[in-house]
Parts: sequence; structure tokens; C-alpha cells
Amino acid sequence: MWDGQPPIPIHTIYNGIDLEAFPFRQREPSEPRILYVGRLVEKKGIRHLVEACGFLREWNVPFQCEIIGSGPLESALRKLIEDSGLNESFKLHGSMPQTKLRQRYEEATLVALPCIIAADGDRDVLPNVLKEAMAVGAPIVTSRLGGIEELVAHEQSGLLVAPGDVTALATALRRGLGDPELRRRLALAGRKIVEERFDMRANFSRLKQLLAGQFEEPSGKITKEPANKAARYEPVS
Repeated sequence: MWDGQPPIPIHTIYNGIDLEAFPFRQREPSEPRILYVGRLVEKKGIRHLVEACGFLREWNVPFQCEIIGSGPLESALRKLIEDSGLNESFKLHGSMPQTKLRQRYEEATLVALPCIIAADGDRDVLPNVLKEAMAVGAPIVTSRLGGIEELVAHEQSGLLVAPGDVTALATALRRGLGDPELRRRLALAGRKIVEERFDMRANFSRLKQLLAGQFEEPSGKITKEPANKAARYEPVS
């Protein structure tokens, strides 16, 4: 109910990344490599990635898939890969320090993160993996979920598929692996978005300015409490 007071402004400050730690790569890798980075849990959709890679093999699409991460689904994942006859196409590395992970981004033709909504309702919002890949210039294939679509625009800065749609995921991977011009366009757009909205240093500076402004009167004097028109800050992770 409106109480006669002006509405409180809301400023969105995104959880950014250190762009200096993830510089834009200078060249594309020569080998067709799909990279997955993340915990091995249901909401990441890792099972669907394995199943999609089964389609790539049936379609005679050359690829190697690297999985970096650990979690409770590791044993089931290894069994699925073996049962699918994909042992030669997959490498599982476990967790990895950021210095080595950055090199993996640089060597990836595509970064795939086929997130889903888990049975308990858990889901990803704005995964750092996608921001890091976009910063480096590795094109991404991921899922149409509310938080992710704040970061990735389909056909502009990445390829989006419906969560759990294995055929659509495989089709997007095949397309990305086979179209250098598409990859170049997605990579450039992805880097631009991260620079504009997810630069950690710029976002911290913006937050500092907003907070400082709420403790100053028009005269420039510092007040003890924020004015009635104080903004609300909602960091987005």
C-alpha cells in the first residue's frame, strides 16, 4: 500500500569475477574439446551431457569431453560413461586449482553446463563457471533457466537448450563444434557482457559509491543513519 513516500530504488550488484585472472584467449584450440566444470551433483545435469555425447558419437562428430569436478555422483557417472561405451571420449580430472583450470578454459572448444532443476528444487542461478568461460572466450552451451538467462542470451552470447532435453543439447554441441564463425561471435559477445556487468572490481566500486552516497547529506556532511530514501542493495550470486 502506497504511503505517500517515493519508492525505494533497487540497485542490482552482480557477483562478479576477476577479469585479470581470466584474460581473453588469443586463439582457438585445434582439437574439438567439450569442457564441463562443476560439482558432480544432480542440478548440474552432468548425466545429460554424457547422454548427449552418446548422440555425438552416433552422428560421427569428433570430440573429447573433459570433466573437472567431484561430488556424490562420480561413481554413477563413471559407470554411465563405461556402459555407454564412451570411455575413450571422456577424461575425468576431479577438482582442480584455478591456475590449471584457466588453462582448460583456453583449450576448450565449448564449455557445457546443462543445468536442470533437481528433484528437491535446487538449481543454479548465475554459475561462476559460465562467467569465467565467457571471460576467456570459450563459447558456452547451457540451459534455459531464469538466473542463467540473466547472463546468457540465446544465439547472442551462448546457446541455450531446455533443461533435460538431451537431443537439443546434443544438437547445440554439434552445431557449436562445427561452426567456427558462430563460436567467434558468441565468444566476443560473451566477453563484452562479462566486462560490462560482471567485472568484480567495477562492481565493488559501484557498490562503494552507492553506499557512500546514502550516508551523505546534500551539504556533504556524513549522517549517522541512512536517509529515508536509502537504496536497497541486492547482490546477485
